[in-house]
Amino acid sequence: MELGVVPDQWGPDMGPENQWMVDLTWPGQRMADVVEPNEEPDTWLGDQGWNVLELPDYAPDDLANVIVSELDL
Repeated sequence: MELGVVPDQWGPDMGPENQWMVDLTWPGQRMADVVEPNEEPDTWLGDQGWNVLELPDYAPDDLANVIVSELDL
């Protein structure tokens, strides 16, 4: 599926000790997209001011619009 939105980073390691891989990120907008939600890293990211978008919550056809909206593009 073509999203039309290119992430700044694919699969970066994040966390206090870089122990969690995040699927897609836009550091400038502090947005992280995760395919498999996990409470511990998602909470840590939120505490650091990141907006965590859990991709399974969205239908594939809606995903690009949701990402663009969240990024405020």
